[in-house]
Amino acid sequence: FGTWTVGCGDCKDEQDAVGAFVTDPANLSCQSDDDCRVVHTGCKTYRGICEQSQLNSAAASSQEWASLIEELGDCESGSECGHCGALLVPGCSRGYCGGRP
Repeated sequence: FGTWTVGCGDCKDEQDAVGAFVTDPANLSCQSDDDCRVVHTGCKTYRGICEQSQLNSAAASSQEWASLIEELGDCESGSECGHCGALLVPGCSRGYCGGRP
């Protein structure tokens, strides 16, 4: 049996889960720019800029995404994240929000 420590500062599992979600082609498929949404990805940047990434509307509003980002937020709570003022603009390119994964 393993030991579970809350707030231990290592968010690798949560970051890996968010990373897998935001790089899954099914969560990125789109027909037009209107199909894409910008989401905040915690303290890490995956496929975007400034801790932002793109998902299609269905993925961005899904319960799975809400759970993943809530778990990540709980883990990163109190962490010092780098912040920048750049804003990612959602866009569909070659059938994927943000381009090919």
